[in-house]
Amino acid sequence: MAHLSENSTRDDGIRRERTTDTRRPSGLVSGPSNSMSDDGVEPGMINRLDKHERPKGMVAARLRAMGLDVCEDSSAGSFDLLVDNEIRVTLRVAYPGLRRHRVTVGGRSYRYRYETWHFNFHHHGRLDERYTDFFVCIATDPKDASADKTFVIPWEDVSGKTFSLHSGRSLYRGRYAPYRDGWDAIANASRARGLRHVA
Repeated sequence: MAHLSENSTRDDGIRRERTTDTRRPSGLVSGPSNSMSDDGVEPGMINRLDKHERPKGMVAARLRAMGLDVCEDSSAGSFDLLVDNEIRVTLRVAYPGLRRHRVTVGGRSYRYRYETWHFNFHHHGRLDERYTDFFVCIATDPKDASADKTFVIPWEDVSGKTFSLHSGRSLYRGRYAPYRDGWDAIANASRARGLRHVA
């Protein structure tokens, strides 16, 4: 974790800083990251197992508790879970990175850092071929699992290659806000397909 000196923390979760020490903690490895590295965001240091496999198991358990059949062994590689043998679900798990922002007020310059979670929807840079039916985007809080934010987004409602979620004093009200904790959408999609098969 970066160390700050001569800093103050506002109630909106944004830290104002004058100096930083970006030393990394020992004992951690760099996992695959959804955080951007070329625009001022510092990617987190995480364990690969925590990054994907554990959230995958938790999502599978959540869907099974809803009465859905879930297969975790996907050989396709483009999705993580297969629900009721039809609905493809792809996980996007992001740990917070730190985005830098500078403002000048009254002739004085201030640098701010705020947490951001970044998700990629594209597959090898492409989004023209449908390779899943739902994205489950999990914005992970390493300090408090109960504070994780989950968005269940249908493929047809994805509007771009990426999705960035920023911390702040108010709740996220952007493009994907309606999909927060939208687990029922997966069950509804499965039921709809089942009805089509019966018809």
